[in-house]
Amino acid sequence: PVGTALGYVFGGYMEKLYSWRQGFYVLAALMAPLTLTCFFVNNTIKKPPAPAVDAAKPGIIDLFRNKVWLAATLGYSAWTFTIGAFAVWGPTLLHSVHKLPLDVADLHFGAITVAMGILGTAVG
Repeated sequence: PVGTALGYVFGGYMEKLYSWRQGFYVLAALMAPLTLTCFFVNNTIKKPPAPAVDAAKPGIIDLFRNKVWLAATLGYSAWTFTIGAFAVWGPTLLHSVHKLPLDVADLHFGAITVAMGILGTAVG
């Protein structure tokens, strides 16, 4: 949550100083060295993995019959959809409804996300 929140703060300042597009250019420049090092990583597997034990070979249908798994998966999907929508539209909502400048809305939204992320982590 803290990294995401800092993204809102960084994006708000970049948008205020330059334009929202400049943030992508800065991040691309910062990520280029890391991306290039991926070409030099040795990615070979030394020995083949052990063969899987043939249990009862449950299929996908059996997975969907598991009510606990299905409820958890659908609940997590709904949560992800809600959090994603709020992350995309939260600063815009603060900007349009409460008439905050977009950089201030980004800063407030980021600060709220940092505080609640730390609190949520501490509470468990």
